[in-house]
Amino acid sequence: MRERPVSGAVRRGASGTTGGVTAADAARAIGLTKVHEGERRLPNGRHQLYKCPAGYWTIGWGRNLDSKGLSDAEAELLLQNDLREACAELDVLTPWWRRLGVPRRVVMVDLMFVLGPTKLAKFAPTLALIEAGDYAGAAARLRRTKWFSDVKGRGVRMVEMMRTGQWPPEVA
Repeated sequence: MRERPVSGAVRRGASGTTGGVTAADAARAIGLTKVHEGERRLPNGRHQLYKCPAGYWTIGWGRNLDSKGLSDAEAELLLQNDLREACAELDVLTPWWRRLGVPRRVVMVDLMFVLGPTKLAKFAPTLALIEAGDYAGAAARLRRTKWFSDVKGRGVRMVEMMRTGQWPPEVA
């Protein structure tokens, strides 16, 4: 009797096992793939993008981004995780941000998502205006930043949302 290939070990079968292989065997196959593929991590423990020996951009345990890319579901999961992280970082940097109306909270999350906590912290005068409720003043300051020129149409929408507290017409 021939053995099933490892690739079959990770497909769900009708029996609830993976491709006729037990869940324990599938876990072993995944573990073995992780050993074979290796990984690169940043000092904070997160996976790092790297070029594999064949020259392809790779992440995790052998995920060839050049050839395979990401499905919509995978990209959506990454975005959701990034936005959750941005919210947690805002809780630390600007604990008052959750008291804003929803469109202005969306602007805050977008700023954190694009800039990260170190760069957003440099917007302290703008953040102080937002906290004080001077949304027109904050919007004017945002318009004069490198962020605004870098993100183009996105910046126009975000600044207007901060100024008015309203959703842009295309999503209202």
